Amino acid sequence: MSFQFPLATAPTANFLAAGSGPTASCPGTVAAPTAAPGHLCVYERVALNQGLPALVIDPSTGAGAAATFGFAINTAASVAGPVISSGSWAVTAP
Repeated sequence: MSFQFPLATAPTANFLAAGSGPTASCPGTVAAPTAAPGHLCVYERVALNQGLPALVIDPSTGAGAAATFGFAINTAASVAGPVISSGSWAVTAP
C-alpha cells in the first residue's frame, strides 16, 4: 500500500487482528479507520488460513516496520491454499 504523500518520518506500525478492539494509538474500527498522529493502523476484517500472525513490513527492505512511502503485509499459510487477510487502514503524520 502506498501513502498518498510520503511522510517525513516512518509511522509506528500497528496491526489490529480481526476481532481486536480499538487502542489509544488506533481508536477506529475496520469500518471507520483512524490513527493517532505518527501511527499507521491496519484493521483486519477477515483472516483465513493464516499460519502466522500478519505483520506490517517495509516493502523495500522486508523489515518489520512501515516506510515513509507505504507498507506491505506479510503472513504465511497454515495449510496449502490461499491466504486471505482483508481490512482497512489509516495513517496520520506526526
